[in-house]
Amino acid sequence: MYRKEGIIFYYTRGLKLSYISVPLL
Repeated sequence: MYRKEGIIFYYTRGLKLSYISVPLL
């Protein structure tokens, strides 16, 4: 079973990483 909170956490974490990586590129 997957926790919805866990999925949301990793999803938002991925978005933050993507937003941070874009300006660096």
